Amino acid sequence: MPLFSERSDKTREVNISISHLLSTLAFAVLSGVPLVWALVRYWLFAP
Repeated sequence: MPLFSERSDKTREVNISISHLLSTLAFAVLSGVPLVWALVRYWLFAP
């Protein structure tokens, strides 16, 4: 394994971490907003 690949491996790990964090955040927002809206709508408009 050449010495210069060590830096690119670290960069690749950082890029994967950031993309994983962003995808997790996007999934949480997209799945959480409808759930929160359903609960608020139920509480506000419940008979």
